[in-house]
Amino acid sequence: MEKVILVDDDKNILSTLGIALESLGLMVFKASTGQEALIITNKEKPQFALVDLKLSGMDGIKLTKELLKINPSILIVVITAYAAIETAVQSIKAGAYDYIAKPFTPAQITHLINKLRKVQSLQQEVFSLQERLKDIRSFDDFKTKSPKMIKLLESAKKAAVSSASILITGETGTGKDAIAKMIHDWSFRSENAFVTLNCATLSEELLASELFGHVKGAFTGAVGDKKGKVELADKGTLFIDEIGELPLSLQSSLLRFLQYHEFERVGDPHPKKVDVRVISASNRDLNGMISDGLFREDLFFRLGVVELQIPPLRERREDIPILVKYFLEKFSLMNEKGKIRFDSSALQKMLNYNWPGNVRELMNVIERCVILAETETDAIISKELLPPRIIEENKDGAFNSNVTLAEMERDYIQQVLQRTPSQQEAAEILGIDPATLWRKRKKYGLT
Repeated sequence: MEKVILVDDDKNILSTLGIALESLGLMVFKASTGQEALIITNKEKPQFALVDLKLSGMDGIKLTKELLKINPSILIVVITAYAAIETAVQSIKAGAYDYIAKPFTPAQITHLINKLRKVQSLQQEVFSLQERLKDIRSFDDFKTKSPKMIKLLESAKKAAVSSASILITGETGTGKDAIAKMIHDWSFRSENAFVTLNCATLSEELLASELFGHVKGAFTGAVGDKKGKVELADKGTLFIDEIGELPLSLQSSLLRFLQYHEFERVGDPHPKKVDVRVISASNRDLNGMISDGLFREDLFFRLGVVELQIPPLRERREDIPILVKYFLEKFSLMNEKGKIRFDSSALQKMLNYNWPGNVRELMNVIERCVILAETETDAIISKELLPPRIIEENKDGAFNSNVTLAEMERDYIQQVLQRTPSQQEAAEILGIDPATLWRKRKKYGLT
């Protein structure tokens, strides 16, 4: 069910407009202050927001900016009793999608929500295309000299010619999505669709519909038939990322699909049959989840007919100089910079660093250095341009063997959170999505 947050300090508006929104099939969350709205948005991740312009304390314009920091894709409509072009311009400049003037009719609210739903659907399509383009761009990012990686790529290429399900495991940022795309491109399905579903970015209510689709009237708000990812991937490959986040309630349905290649759209008792190759990925310990009763063992075996475990960057340090060179050339070209290289001290710092964010973190660091390089001609980057965490950590070049990986991850996330103004920016630096960052903060008790 789609979620909307309604922010107004008028209790009558909260009550009457809340009822109208619920009648349109929305789950409504109410807040009377900007601060309360931010707390709810962080927790519930609503798709839409209706925000009164004249709030006490934090006004609607300021709140709009803060909501977008938490979730850049949220669609915000500013409510105002002061309908004027200046209000509209201020709202749109702050990032609002639209504005509506009081008093408004139920018909206007219905029209507004229908319009927001259409925009959200278009956003999802654009996001899917962007993810596919990102996967294509990341194909060349697997530069390696590592025997471990070479062996893994050889196994991936052999597995690609079959239709067996493949499970890719590894830490965040190791390139699981890139490997999945490479397998698809090596397979006989390469001319057909490569469809991605990220289980960590969707609520449990939406996952079933996104995976299998739904028919009109299947639930409140299902205004038409919708194909799911399984159906869209027919004759091609379905890549299910963050499979460890799939709720138990859906695991049995996915298992049935893998066994019989049949599925049912939500609300439709008639099964459909498709020919889809499933590749899944996880950065979680699925065996541990099985022991804890959080993941089905039979589904694990069905997903991992072939299992590929990508080693973290700290276990293939011989690849760091190759990747540094590749990313330097890539981002120098993108930013219209001249030839850039790192000096020996900077390279040594990067070789000594533990890279908890793996290749994605390294890529972000190189891009940062290229952007901050002051000259557009040939330049040498010294270690001072590296992020402080890389400069300061392990100055003697040795690693503390008494610190666990989980402790290192916790400390690193805490450092990033302390120096960034929003969770969205912190997630970008860490190379993970905001939903994953929220779960890690909860796991480690970080505020």
